[in-house]
Amino acid sequence: MQHITRGALAASAKLTPQQLNRIQFGSYLMGCLWRAGQETGTLEVMEVRAMGHCLLAASALVDVLHSLGHTEAAFHRSGLNLSMYRHGELSMTATAGHPSAPQNRQLWNAHMTVRWGDIILDPTFGQLQADWNSVPLFTTFLLDRTKRATFELYGFGEVEAFASLFWKENDRTFAARLFRLPHKVDAATRKWRDRPDAMPERRGRLVQRTLELVAIDALSKAGIVPREWRSEDDQA
Repeated sequence: MQHITRGALAASAKLTPQQLNRIQFGSYLMGCLWRAGQETGTLEVMEVRAMGHCLLAASALVDVLHSLGHTEAAFHRSGLNLSMYRHGELSMTATAGHPSAPQNRQLWNAHMTVRWGDIILDPTFGQLQADWNSVPLFTTFLLDRTKRATFELYGFGEVEAFASLFWKENDRTFAARLFRLPHKVDAATRKWRDRPDAMPERRGRLVQRTLELVAIDALSKAGIVPREWRSEDDQA
């Protein structure tokens, strides 16, 4: 099983206790989701890199959160851009939700995440993994309510970012941004609930196994050894 990693919010972000708790618990749930996906074959790393599968993962994560009583968690449709800069100049970029993306019926040209209060959980951030970056499979963003930030989307123009992450690796600076979809893309991606990856039967096993993993962890922390972890002698 591939090592599961996650991103972190910028250290300068001032977080409330509730925001911090949601980041930690949301990251934990996304880790369980990926583990469940790899165990059941329903969420594979290479498939996500090729096809995105953000609708599948976000739908499953919403179901998991709702099952655990967090019914305020909701879908959040946007664009996702990852850019790499060297010496202040754009060097590489990748985007989900670009207006100039080729038409492909198998691909949905937007990005789906889960909004939980001010926290955005992105279970398929890793769809932008490439040989020029080392982004994690999943991450969290903090919704920016203080200012209207814009950036230049390569090949299109200015768009509005509502959540961003920035970090450095050696001489490279990275910026990951969730942005409001341009009108053309927004209109084309509104009807997403009837897509195959959004169907309940598509995510059933993924949700079930994720909740099982959460329950196993809870039992373990309570000092109860789950049945599947016991030896045959213990189960007799």
